[in-house]
Amino acid sequence: MEQARKKVKRLREEGETDPSILTELLQYCGVPFSNNGFYFLRESVIYLLNIPPLERRNVRITQEVYLHVAETFNSTPSRVERCIRSAIEFMCLNGDLNFISDLLGSSLNARSGKLPNKEMIYVLVEVMQQ
Repeated sequence: MEQARKKVKRLREEGETDPSILTELLQYCGVPFSNNGFYFLRESVIYLLNIPPLERRNVRITQEVYLHVAETFNSTPSRVERCIRSAIEFMCLNGDLNFISDLLGSSLNARSGKLPNKEMIYVLVEVMQQ
């Protein structure tokens, strides 16, 4: 996660805002703009960043975050979940594996090479908070 934190720190020093830093991180991980999951994932993280840290642990991803993202993009929560999962799978298959493994650490499932949506969202929130 050190590499990701350095990248976030450098971007903050350059005066970048949270959404643009998050966009850069997702691109660097290998999530393409053409994937709706990119926008859904970014919006999920931004939504959680706007919630105070102590309240954040009580947030229900499927019932609150996905619903917010679905309303924002005129979609459904199940489509949001599916698109985020697709973006994460694409990232794990096509992204910079060194950067991704540094970012995700032990969260990545060694057998399947996949990461649950909730864990990916919270890892990105944690990196963005630094």
